[in-house]
Amino acid sequence: PGCDYGVPDSMKICCEELAWRAEYAKTHNVVYAVEPHIGSIMNVPETALKILGQINGLTLALDHSHYVPGGIDMERIHPLIKYASVVHARGAARGEAQTSFDRNETDFAMLAHQLKEVGYDGKICMEYCYLSWENLNRTDNISETIKLRQYIAEQLGISVMKTDYKCG
Repeated sequence: PGCDYGVPDSMKICCEELAWRAEYAKTHNVVYAVEPHIGSIMNVPETALKILGQINGLTLALDHSHYVPGGIDMERIHPLIKYASVVHARGAARGEAQTSFDRNETDFAMLAHQLKEVGYDGKICMEYCYLSWENLNRTDNISETIKLRQYIAEQLGISVMKTDYKCG
């Protein structure tokens, strides 16, 4: 969605750029989404909501792991769910954009409930990464993906291939 590094009128520029892109995508029957992320202009849910309210057709790739590390709770993130066209999932905790299932502080049970509540029928992308950015290279991404996928599936009441990992 763009960044605000002290650039004058960055919010105005962001909205103008997102608006024409969303309109262009709509003319081609493409869903246009941006991902609010650490360091972006949408680094808090309230700013994301403000921008979403100004841009017709803009959707989100919603990833709680960009809000949880900053101490933003689920209640503040919840209003964004109705704008999500895709949801990204990985364990996160205060100060950690990616962490293990056991250290995770994102309430995925609550997220599953909220997704059901708004009738979300899109995809959930397990998004464990191996990058030095934000220390994302400190987890066993394959095992964590399997554990979190299984846990979220259980919360949503959907069937996935089971593993011997005990989650929760």
